[in-house]
Amino acid sequence: MRKYFTLVLLLLVCVVAVGCGKEKEESDKSDSNSNDKVVTTCTLNNTYDNGSIIDATYKVTSKDDVVLLVESTEKITSDDSSYLSAVQLQTQTLYSRFDNLDHYDYDVSVNGNTLISSTKIDYEHMDIDKFLEVNPDGASLFTDGKIKLATVKSMYVLMGATCN
Repeated sequence: MRKYFTLVLLLLVCVVAVGCGKEKEESDKSDSNSNDKVVTTCTLNNTYDNGSIIDATYKVTSKDDVVLLVESTEKITSDDSSYLSAVQLQTQTLYSRFDNLDHYDYDVSVNGNTLISSTKIDYEHMDIDKFLEVNPDGASLFTDGKIKLATVKSMYVLMGATCN
């Protein structure tokens, strides 16, 4: 069980930077440059030997190949309630370091036999220096203070995500 718990936790850690497959975002009338934004979507579906199932969707909004926003929803289904509780605790512990960081929002809950983790990270408006203070390992994602879309896409492909 520890092996599967580690795999799921690794997936949750990678939420910070995710995406694959491009589609143009609908124009937002309040932002004259919104036509330049691209939404990249990636999905991950996997069943582990312990019977748990992950169903994840990652949406990355970028402009000029720079990540502006990452939104993710990960659902982990298992008949083992103690496993879900352990994953919930680890996920909440992982994300709690971002509690005082503006533009980093998350929610982790268990509904029946499904853990749902939702994350919204607004890199466009976030204080990147504060982000790196609480997450120094995240520095490898940044080039000149920005996250490149190619970096994010390659992370999700390595995780086994399917991109469209």
